[in-house]
Amino acid sequence: MGAGWYVALEGEATALPHGGKALLFAQHHLEEITRAAGLPPLKAFFSSDPAALTAYLHEQGIEANPEELAAEEWFDPADALPTVRALLGRLHDPPVGLGQVEKVRADLAALANILAAAAERGVGFHIATGLPDLRDRPEP
Repeated sequence: MGAGWYVALEGEATALPHGGKALLFAQHHLEEITRAAGLPPLKAFFSSDPAALTAYLHEQGIEANPEELAAEEWFDPADALPTVRALLGRLHDPPVGLGQVEKVRADLAALANILAAAAERGVGFHIATGLPDLRDRPEP
């Protein structure tokens, strides 16, 4: 699996249209936009399942103890919606250097829809990163 972002809802994971890769590559621009707007950046809503992270590390040949990793956190989707909506609004006139604007917009629009539905259902969420398989990397 290549690196990208996805949305974890309590009990399920939801993919973004472009695998969250556009958001991953645009994250610094997006963070600048949220900082200027006085809103929390998307990274404020990141968390990971320690058991899944430990399993991933084990598959990569790295031993880890899940109890030494940060606990998985769940956030109220209503807290992230202002950030996502502000980012979408700002992308009508994207900052210079922000590539793949249409893919970023599509991932943000999907994220807004997922969060709105989760808020209606009272389901917590976090954003997580799909990690690449390091075993497939060529030797230096």
